[in-house]
Amino acid sequence: MKRLIMALIILFILSYSPIAAEETDTVWSNKSWTVTFNTAMDFSNLNEAIYVWDKDRNKVPVQLQASSDNKFVEVVGMTPWTFKPGQTYTIYITPALSSIEGTPMKETFTKTFTVNEQADQELQVNDLIVTESNKSDVTADFGEPVEVAHLSDEYRWEVYHDQFEDFIMVLYNGANIVHGYYTNQDIFELSGKFRLNASFDSLEKTYKERAYMIKDDDGRPEKFIMGREDVTLYLFLDVFRNSKLTSTLIMSRKAEEMYYNRTNTLEEVSDMQIYQITNAIRVRYGLNPLKRDVKIDEVAYRHSVDMADNEYFAHVNLQGQGILDRLNDANLSYRSSGENIAAGYATGIEAMEGWMNSAGHRKNLLAEHDLIGVGVRVDKDSPYGIYYTQDFASE
Repeated sequence: MKRLIMALIILFILSYSPIAAEETDTVWSNKSWTVTFNTAMDFSNLNEAIYVWDKDRNKVPVQLQASSDNKFVEVVGMTPWTFKPGQTYTIYITPALSSIEGTPMKETFTKTFTVNEQADQELQVNDLIVTESNKSDVTADFGEPVEVAHLSDEYRWEVYHDQFEDFIMVLYNGANIVHGYYTNQDIFELSGKFRLNASFDSLEKTYKERAYMIKDDDGRPEKFIMGREDVTLYLFLDVFRNSKLTSTLIMSRKAEEMYYNRTNTLEEVSDMQIYQITNAIRVRYGLNPLKRDVKIDEVAYRHSVDMADNEYFAHVNLQGQGILDRLNDANLSYRSSGENIAAGYATGIEAMEGWMNSAGHRKNLLAEHDLIGVGVRVDKDSPYGIYYTQDFASE
């Protein structure tokens, strides 16, 4: 029997009981839920107003994705293993939500579901992960790493490329066993079938019944996320090329959980990943790689720190200074400059893919620059938890 992941539609009215609800008792662990409202809502406090508890009333980490018209919210697990087989969960939609006119919901609505005890379809991934290769296997194919950054005492990322060709980043544990990789180049086939630039239709046909499909605000598919108990696979799609496959990321579950702990080591790792991936993308598009500039790094880092400390997210700081002003304050003068910022992404990899799926950020990444600076700030007490700044300059 096919495993459908069509979203359950629950329709709510602000002042009355639900007028329609599709009952579902048992679902697959990759189930997504869509809450539909009959009017535009104020989602400024979305994370406090909609949440999921397990049977012991522990809050379960989920992603809440609101539609651009503020009438829909999609509820999905934070990771493919968030909802565990055989366990029961309840979604709560509370009166903390109001319409954009300020009319509050009358009561709390709930939906309880149980995850199927049968294991989901097994995820087949590249032999690099399945066989738990070690570092000697990787270096035999790609040579010695060009840069290393530590995610924790146990895990580290190493980057391999030849002038940003044959680009791959590999995640190892302390015993030099591969626990993940990322590449945006056509180095090897995925699952023995799909290669980079695979069409969206071919990906959807194979993965739609066992993956989350994440869309952007315009409804364009931008990534698939799927996993089994020990590994997660991300298929990143390029919305400007009809959602073709543009890169892949695989991480072991144990390593991936390090990202959600939001430790300060994410600053070093994400910093490295953003710089390296930027140049791999530029080379793929026939552009010059950018030179790292430590002075611009400092300007970028200070802006990320400032956003976290003062709880705002913008290119212009609270003193009214944009990128040119901040460069001038550092006694830096360039022919032209540009800036990308992001916040809340779990990894620098995902921040990069997000920028490439945004027209303005993509333009900055592919513009005629010479220099780059990157600054990442982790602050668990800030609204977004992690802030990314990427500054460009031309001499």
